Amino acid sequence: MDTLAYMKLFFPFRMPDFHKRGIESIWNVSGEDRAEAALSMTFRNDPRAMAMSFMRNYGEPYEWLTEAFLDWAFTFVSTYLYYEDRDIADEHTLNLYRKGLACFEGNAPTYHLSLQEHPVIVWDFHSLMLAVKFLFSVKLTNAKNPMRMCEHCRMAFYAQRADSRFCSAECRNKASKKS
Repeated sequence: MDTLAYMKLFFPFRMPDFHKRGIESIWNVSGEDRAEAALSMTFRNDPRAMAMSFMRNYGEPYEWLTEAFLDWAFTFVSTYLYYEDRDIADEHTLNLYRKGLACFEGNAPTYHLSLQEHPVIVWDFHSLMLAVKFLFSVKLTNAKNPMRMCEHCRMAFYAQRADSRFCSAECRNKASKKS
């Protein structure tokens, strides 16, 4: 695909002044837009794609986001069912759940250490999607406040305690009235 046609997928409002000749590319920054000038200075040693993803006209098609959220829902449900069914499911089913989680893996963020009041880990994300994916992974693996599926309404929620079974007092009350 042509570079400019590809970039139009990510810049639905106003394209940056970008020129490509073979492997080399040039990104012209207008003197009028201080934000673009600041971005070009901040990211001058990084890939241009990183700087462009922070520009105000950058966007991603809604369909891509809905697909990503469906993938995350699949990952959550696969993980949830694995732990719910691991005592009763056969090995083939458990392997399917494991493969569901493996599909979620991909690009990993890098990090560096920063010496502030104490050493701090600074994560380096090259895209918003990677940052959200990383935070989802952190929440999915949190033992103190795990992600759960409500036993009444079947919606995912962050448990306030490790033994929480319901997303709200309302669902807990409705479930107790049913039994």
